Amino acid sequence: MRGTGAAHDLDMTTTDTLYYCDGPLSDDQLIVSNSTEALLEAIIPDYSTSATAMAKGAIRYEFLLAAAMTTQEGLILAAVEAGTWDQETAPAWERDRLLASKRGRAPSAGSWDCVVPLVLIQRPGSARSRETRIRVTGNVLIIDGGTSPAHTLVSLNALGWIDTGRVQGTGRVKEPYL
Repeated sequence: MRGTGAAHDLDMTTTDTLYYCDGPLSDDQLIVSNSTEALLEAIIPDYSTSATAMAKGAIRYEFLLAAAMTTQEGLILAAVEAGTWDQETAPAWERDRLLASKRGRAPSAGSWDCVVPLVLIQRPGSARSRETRIRVTGNVLIIDGGTSPAHTLVSLNALGWIDTGRVQGTGRVKEPYL
């Protein structure tokens, strides 16, 4: 187990909130901290808790874009290897949507019925507006685009890159993991 940032001096007997993560992004090491930002600093290259809020938000979003694209490629490969999806015989619109950049505008509504789950990123702040909120149903994984450090951890967990949660205390994010 390793601590991050101020976590090196963590008092494990405290009743303050402690967060953890482990998995591929942490080299399968358990990281514990009293700050979700310190966890991100440990797993995201170039992420610094001393950067401006705008810079941190941009780094979180870019990192999630890359993680989402890698996850999408893995889901496609798994379906091809299982013999449940064939890129050669799949409809062009299906291939195009699966292989499209996650940076582009996601469909705002409709149903996705492909055997390969479609990974979509809800841009930070856009979920608050009915006009920009993603409402696609079916075999989709909609993740938050890094609205906050805690939401970023939840999104990375949903993508399967880390296991994360709260060890004790109460979190500010109304999410079962944090």
